[in-house]
Amino acid sequence: MQFTTEVRWGGEDFLAFAALLLVACGLFEIVTRRSTRRSARTTAGGAILIAFLLVWAELAVGILH
Repeated sequence: MQFTTEVRWGGEDFLAFAALLLVACGLFEIVTRRSTRRSARTTAGGAILIAFLLVWAELAVGILH
């Protein structure tokens, strides 16, 4: 929005991204507190990251339809 007129984020876009970040970070926090094995934390963190990126891309451009 600052450099081009092609991107127009509204308040709902910022709220959606904030909610997405909150959920992803919250899930990662829960996993790291409950798991004692590093491999489980790494695997869960990778899965959360992939899910985060997939949802972000879907919301941004609609890659699944």
